[in-house]
Amino acid sequence: MALVATERAIEEGLGRQADLTLTHTRLHSSLEAIQAQAGIQRRNLENYLGQEAAQPTEPRSPIAPLLADFSSPLKVSSLLAAYGAAFSFAVMEYSVLIAFALRLYDPALRALARKHLNSYAKAARLLTHLLPGAVVEELDLQRLACRCICPMCSIGACGCTAAGRHWIHEAWSEAQPLPDSQPGVEISPPRQGSQLARAGVHSGDHLVGVDGQSINTFLDVQKAIRQHQVGDELVFRVRRGSEPPRDIQVRHVSDYPPG
Repeated sequence: MALVATERAIEEGLGRQADLTLTHTRLHSSLEAIQAQAGIQRRNLENYLGQEAAQPTEPRSPIAPLLADFSSPLKVSSLLAAYGAAFSFAVMEYSVLIAFALRLYDPALRALARKHLNSYAKAARLLTHLLPGAVVEELDLQRLACRCICPMCSIGACGCTAAGRHWIHEAWSEAQPLPDSQPGVEISPPRQGSQLARAGVHSGDHLVGVDGQSINTFLDVQKAIRQHQVGDELVFRVRRGSEPPRDIQVRHVSDYPPG
């Protein structure tokens, strides 16, 4: 699994910079914690593969060159940019893995991927939070004083770190994807022979209601179905494009095992 190589590249890359002197103590401790977590996650993946594959292969991760030794004197800003890119890459790889694990129903891999995805999403977000302060410290060590002419900075209450964090957080908040223009939950291709497939439901149709109640997320759908016992009947309301919605009677047939 390629993700083993990604975890190893991050773990080893952080280890190569272990002797780097970082005056920003929270940044230093955060990188150490992320390195330790990468090692744990790599072993988790190796244990999973040990159960699923006799001889798993480990290709070189595309991010390995990014985290290799720097030939020139290392700047904290360059270090954080490299690690931020690596963590974002890991987020994308785990996002792909979650989609596979959900579609192919692999509960163990699904739980593993979700946990590791959350870990790297938090790591990437943390770096962007710490980066403005680390860069300001780096510039201060180079005797590059604040030149901002805002009311705060001109008095001497430099707000460059606070402003940088504010705008970065604002960008993250505004980066939320736009919701689907159609109400309800878009349906992926129904499995062959399923109740909705037999009813002629297609990929791209929207499930807009269950038992007469409007739904907006897949969690709404799961909750509505689980209000019934396995074997009970319920009504799905499905819409295709601009066509009028139609009601389809279905039966609750299965759920995850307890625990």
